[in-house]
Amino acid sequence: LPVIVDEQNVTYCSMIQDNVLWISSWSSGIRKSIDLGKTFKRIILPPDNLFSISPNDTLNFQVNPVQNLNHLGFAVYAVDSLEVWAGTAGGVNLSTDGGISWKKFSSQSINSPILGDWVIHINQQRLHSKNRIWITCWKTDDKKKDNYGVCFTENKGQTWNSLLKGVKANYISFKDSVIYIGTDNGILRSDNNGKSFELFSEIFDNEKNYKVLNPQILSIAPKNDTIWIGTSDGLAYTIDNSFKRFGTEWHIQRAYQSVKNNETYAYPNPFSPDDESIRIHYKIVSSSAKVSIDIFDFAMNHIRNIVNGVSRSGNDDKEEIWDGKDKNNSKVPNGVYFYRIKLDNDYIWGKILVLE
Repeated sequence: LPVIVDEQNVTYCSMIQDNVLWISSWSSGIRKSIDLGKTFKRIILPPDNLFSISPNDTLNFQVNPVQNLNHLGFAVYAVDSLEVWAGTAGGVNLSTDGGISWKKFSSQSINSPILGDWVIHINQQRLHSKNRIWITCWKTDDKKKDNYGVCFTENKGQTWNSLLKGVKANYISFKDSVIYIGTDNGILRSDNNGKSFELFSEIFDNEKNYKVLNPQILSIAPKNDTIWIGTSDGLAYTIDNSFKRFGTEWHIQRAYQSVKNNETYAYPNPFSPDDESIRIHYKIVSSSAKVSIDIFDFAMNHIRNIVNGVSRSGNDDKEEIWDGKDKNNSKVPNGVYFYRIKLDNDYIWGKILVLE
């Protein structure tokens, strides 16, 4: 079974609560360690045809992730040593005895359904006297009637409130009563208890001239008034308080290989304009410079001007973006292209390969 195959045991989530380590791993489901990872015990969740299991039941089933979507682990959240939530490809599960007995909630539940059966993230919001458990729901396949969205419960799953139906959410986080939801199209923020959300889809660092090109938000971590955002295109943070509105000023941190004066490179290279843009990396060693960047084809025909005489502050690595289109906004064909960077009166050349 894939439950014992290394390649099928990607760990998606981990949490330590009261010196107990909980992890959710794809084919191995949910596992628990009381010695901080030296040894693990597999936690048995209900199979797809049952909505609960306990030691008092007479049970006969296999722990088989091929046959049971509820045995495919994605998320885990321990409120304390007894209350533990587990998200799978078959729903969300609750244990109130430290992982021995379980109750399952899915879109097929009669009394307390959730939006979607594929639960990839769980988080807790402590709001005054209430303790909310939030989950992100994904649609499993076209055959089921489940859907994307987010749900929360204030009574341990007896009832669920559904929000943002049809929105593919990846992560939920909170700063007191403010709700942040990371989606495939940006960050949704609500300061009115989820009655309405504002979408922030563009993250741009004015100081570094960096831009997050992919709006997919994978993680969110508030630290006091600083809200950290994890993306597939870098790490970003912004301030959210009464003095500075969320998203008005972004700071982006990206991994890159620094260059010396008169050096440049472009990445990803080769690149496919259908799927991505390419970043042209260079460095300004003076206090500032006027920057122009032009793209040429292999025959040295001028294809596009990226920036023209813009002022950039110096003593730092810089990046400009080309989307793979010409001056007529048409996608360029496959081939070798050259780019020329003009820094004041100096020129630097680089090469780009476009390959669909």
